[in-house]
Amino acid sequence: MIDLQELLSPFTETYERKLEGIAKNLVLNHNLNVHSWEHTQRVVHYIKAIVPNLVRQNSEPDSEDIRYLKRNAVAAGFFHDVGREIDSCDKGIHAILSEKIFLEKAAPLLEDYDIASIAYAIRYHSDKYSPDGKKPVMQNYYPPAEIDIRVAEALCDADRLDLIRLELYPVILPEFLNTDCAKSFANSPAHKGIYKEIFFSNEYMERFEKEEVEKREALNFSPE
Repeated sequence: MIDLQELLSPFTETYERKLEGIAKNLVLNHNLNVHSWEHTQRVVHYIKAIVPNLVRQNSEPDSEDIRYLKRNAVAAGFFHDVGREIDSCDKGIHAILSEKIFLEKAAPLLEDYDIASIAYAIRYHSDKYSPDGKKPVMQNYYPPAEIDIRVAEALCDADRLDLIRLELYPVILPEFLNTDCAKSFANSPAHKGIYKEIFFSNEYMERFEKEEVEKREALNFSPE
């Protein structure tokens, strides 16, 4: 099993740098704090550590199947929040917008990528429940046959591992994670150690919730 502490390897692949640049500009334009560019970076690093555990056990660490899955999952990680305009809960609106932005701004530039699986992962990464009302783990989803569900598994677990930055989530519940490696890493000293200087209190979040409600009321906006 790949050690999830291997999180800080530098970006070296050209495709990553292109996607990183596009996504970074989009995320920074929203000037968010809780869902900042740093959050996206941590999600991508988690994805890189999770992916090798989703490929058959006899694969070499740098095998083509691992590289292909990683490039797709990393693309999903970079773009999963590009449509998010507020830090507070938007009931999944940002996931739909992020998928749309990915398909419009990134997908046309990509070759040898699984566009459908990336888009699927982005769309469903922030679900509170699966379509049939169960926990939002991918075993409770029934995607079309052409979708590689592992892309969504990697993104969802990576995004949920980063929830620990919020006081609201002092513990990451393993039943909301897809992969064994993420379940093993969640809440460990190594996991919590990443967040010694990254912490958003309940008071901080309550202030943002209030500000976002006021913004919605000013714009006569309803997330329903």
